[in-house]
This record gives sequence, C-alpha cells and structure tokens, in this order.
Amino acid sequence: MSRIKYRSAEVWEKRRRFARRMTLIFSISIILIVVGTIFFLRAEAIQIRDINIEGTNIIDKKEIKEFVDASLSGNYLWVIPKSNTFLYSVKDLNNALVKKFPGIFSLNVGREGFKKVYIKIVERKPQALWCKNVEDENPPDCYFVDTSGVVFAKAPFFSGNVYFVYKGDLGKEDPLGAQIFTAQDFSEFEAFVTQVGKKLNISIVGVELKDQGDFDFLLSSGARIMLNKNISYDDMFNNMDAVLKSKEFSSSTINSLDYMDMRFGNKVYYKAKSAPKF
Repeated sequence: MSRIKYRSAEVWEKRRRFARRMTLIFSISIILIVVGTIFFLRAEAIQIRDINIEGTNIIDKKEIKEFVDASLSGNYLWVIPKSNTFLYSVKDLNNALVKKFPGIFSLNVGREGFKKVYIKIVERKPQALWCKNVEDENPPDCYFVDTSGVVFAKAPFFSGNVYFVYKGDLGKEDPLGAQIFTAQDFSEFEAFVTQVGKKLNISIVGVELKDQGDFDFLLSSGARIMLNKNISYDDMFNNMDAVLKSKEFSSSTINSLDYMDMRFGNKVYYKAKSAPKF
C-alpha cells in the first residue's frame, strides 16, 4: 500500500515539473514572438518614408504634405511606428484629407511598394469668389467657390472683374467648406444671373447676400438691384424686363441708377445717381 502511494507522489511530482517546464517554454516563446514582431514592425524596410502628391494647383501641396507627415509620426503602444506600411490605413487617410481640405473634389490614395504612398487629387474648379463683406478691407479677403456653391480655398487678390463675386455672411467664422446655396439652388441662381445679364443687357459683377432671402445684384456701374429670393426667378426677370421697357424708365439707363428696389413684387422703386456738384 505504501509503495503505491510513493509511486503516485513521484508521478505527480514529474507532472508538476513537466508543467513548469512547459509554462516556462510557452512564456519564453510568447516573449520571443512579441519581441520579434516588434522588431519586424519597426524594420526600416517597411516604414512609409515617401509621399507623392499630384494634381494640386490651388490647394497648397506643402499643407497636405505636413498633414500626412503628422499622421505618420508617433507610435502605437510607444514602440510600434504609425508609419508601418502594414498598419497605416490609406482609407483613413483618404477620409481625413477630404475632411481637412474642402478644395478636394475627388482623390485616389494608395501605396507603391512598402515605403511610398501616392495621393492623386482632383481639385474643385473655381466658378466664382466669395468675399468677406468688409468695405474698408483692401485687398478684400476672398475665397474660391466651385460650381456647386462650395467655398473651398483661399484666393489671391485679383484686380478687375476676373470672377463673379458673392458677398455676405455665411454664418461661419471659417468659410472653408461652407455652401452659399445648395448645389441645385446655386446652379439655378447662376442660370438666373446669366439670363438677366444676357437678355436684359445688364453687367452684373457680383451679388451681396442679405437676411430674409434678400440679395442685391452689384452692377459694374456701381448700381444695385435689390431683389428677394422668395419671389420666383421668372417673376423677378419679368418684373425687371417690364421696368426697363417702361415709359417711366425710358429716359434713364441702367448705368444712371443708384439703385432699383424690386423686393416687393410689382412695386418697383428706383433712384438715379446724384448729379456731380462743381
């Protein structure tokens, strides 16, 4: 009976020693795997070092480069570089760039090998300018507006009427990314401006947006035509056409106006410029 107990104790001791050895081997294996993985992920051969940016004319390429470099800097868990090509998400970069730079209409982000990321950008096309409505500002602080009405990039100063100009409050401190109107409204509004300019022979160089749907056409002569967006474009056009063809207006020309107020439907008020005093 004692011999059986002795053998049983011996077997259990062997099993404990075996378990300890296996635990030690397993722990060392895990450590080696973790250390090896870290060394692999830190290898210079698989770190993104080159950023190739194409297609920028309006957007500052340097700003994009600095933004991408910032996303590549630093580490995960203090030891694994964010620049590791296997961990870096070009999809996340794509989304971040679109959010950061409103001037991007579309882009393609991808990798070339392990160490290079390419960014191919299609920019929004300038259709007009939006300028902060500050009368004393010279030169004015202006931004490009694309064909869908999105304010997308800071514009340089242009002398003369190079672009059609929008003025007014967009309700944002930083106008980048704001929309003057929705895409459809902007397209319809642009068509209305073109119609008035061509068919009524009026030189409209800009629009000043105001409250309650009011807006002013700014003419090259310095005159204003005051309108309200709550009236249909057809009615606004017909009212202007009727006024310009009326007998009461025949003695004047559009260039002699100080302003014409057409915000009240069929009721039209206008004022001629004051004659110069000598």
